Order: sequence, then C-alpha cells, then structure tokens
Amino acid sequence: MDTETFLDDFFREPCASNEELDRRIREKGMDDVRRHVLRGLETGLLEPILAIVILSHVERKPIVADLRRILRDRKIEIEVRAASFMLLEDEDELAALRPDDVEAVLSSVADIAATVAMQQQRGTPFEALAGCDPEDGEAVHDALAGVVESFLDSPDAAGLKDREIAGGWLHELVILAFEYGFGPAVLWTGAGVEEILSELLPRKMTVASESEAADAIPIFRSFFRWIARVAKPRDAEGMLKALDDLEAEFPSMMMDESRFGMAKGFVLAGERAGYDMSTQEGFDAFMQEYNEHLLPLFPNVDRKKADAAKKRKAKMAKLSRRKNRRKK
Repeated sequence: MDTETFLDDFFREPCASNEELDRRIREKGMDDVRRHVLRGLETGLLEPILAIVILSHVERKPIVADLRRILRDRKIEIEVRAASFMLLEDEDELAALRPDDVEAVLSSVADIAATVAMQQQRGTPFEALAGCDPEDGEAVHDALAGVVESFLDSPDAAGLKDREIAGGWLHELVILAFEYGFGPAVLWTGAGVEEILSELLPRKMTVASESEAADAIPIFRSFFRWIARVAKPRDAEGMLKALDDLEAEFPSMMMDESRFGMAKGFVLAGERAGYDMSTQEGFDAFMQEYNEHLLPLFPNVDRKKADAAKKRKAKMAKLSRRKNRRKK
C-alpha cells in the first residue's frame, strides 16, 4: 500500500480521543504507521502537526536517523524540519544548522508546540478555545469566558471569598493575555506570567487600592492550580513560582503610576480632577479640559526614576526571552 492510500485510510474517520488514536495505531501496525507517517511528513502529504501527534504515540527509536536527516536537509520546508526536531527532543541537533536556520527552527517549534498543545486539550475546558478561529474575536472571548466559568464551577474555586470578584479578575487576566499574544492560559509559562502580572495588568487594569490588588493573588493561585490539574500545561510549576515571586510586589505594582498605560492614566487623571469618567459626558468634558490645558496624567511620578525602571525591566525581559528561547 502506498503512503497516500495508507494515510487516506488511516484518517477515514477523525480520532475523537487519544485512546482512539492508540487503537487505530495498533490496528494498522506500529511499523507501518511509523513508516507511512514519516514519509507523509517528509513529502508534504501530512501536516507536521498531525505527524507529531501520531508519532508521539509510537516508539521513535527506529526512525531517529531519518528524523535527523530531515532536520539537516535545508531543501525541506522549515516547518517539517521543526517537527523533526520536536520529535527528536535532541537540542544537540541544532549544532548542524546555521545561526539563521536555528532561529527559524526555534520559531517554528514554538508555533507548532502551541498548536499541538491546544489540539491535545480535547475533553478539557480548553477544547472550545482550541476550535476557535483566532480572527473571530467574539468566539474567542466566549471561549475564554467559558474557561473562567469552568474554573469558578470547580472544587478548586470553592475556597474563594467572592465569585463575582474572582470572575472579574480572571476575565481581565485571560482576555488581556490572549489579546497581547500570550495565548490561552494552558500555554502560559513562568516568564509569561511574570510579564502579564508585572507589566500587562498594571498597564491596563484599574484598581482602587493595594488591598484590592492583594485579593487577586489567591484567585490567581487557585486558577493556576486548576489549570495544572485539568490541562497539564508544560510549565505549571513555573507559573506558580512566578506568582509566588511577585506576590509581595504585585499590589504596589498595580498602583504604580509609572506602569500605567495612557488610557488607564487618562481615566484616573479625570477621576482625580473630579469628573465622572464612567459616563460619556464626563469623559468628553475632561477630554476638553485636558486638550485645553495639557494636564499631566501622572503628576506624582518621578520621570527619571520611572524611565530608569522601565529600562531595567526591558533589559530583564530581553534576557528572560533569550533564556526561554534557549530552553525551547
């Protein structure tokens, strides 16, 4: 049987679960599956993501030499070579590539890994999100809201003081993180959580006091533990460690004007000036005064200190991203 016929027959019906995939592999024979899936990957008959999912369910030792050959062959598409690298799980193979190829492979590996992780969320609260078109904002927001509701209905949320407050924090957390490129929570890493909590939330979300911000810590901790239990993300420990490391500083970060974005600063400046910024009339009135008098949005911030802090944070973020790329 040729590879195209084999693959057509293998996928005659969609695999609804990992158990179904294992059964189908046994039915077809592991050796034949290995041979035809590898051939399908190399020739473009099979999407790299599907090849990774299938070959992750079989013993890969017999095809290691072939995977290394594909990885080294610069004539083969970068996504296919990245898939081979992921299946090898051997970072030493990168030594066979040129520096520009290394960056391309690592980038493809990260994209493929994220897609594979989402495909493996079948049967979890992240399943609806995995099937969403990323361009369909309404569907994505509904799916993200569904993830939050699943958590709030779980035993992991039973100890939280106020369901409504918890939902508010988590909706803000997951939607902002998704919109700013961190993906769904199941794909977050420790470094990602650190950036979300120290940069994104202080820039975008408004709270009344440090004590209000402190209330978010147990909410986030319960949410991360729930994710680890139901979805098994690759960096569950790193996510919780990042939260532990930032716990003492997070409340002050949320009230630190040097971290505020322009939109958040504008609203707070209007409130300080006595305008009701929750209404269109109040917003427009403050906008007029601001334009006429060029009022400072952050009068209490020492600009030199703020600029220095931002430079330090940018440098640390850059070093962190480099470190994460090496790990991938």
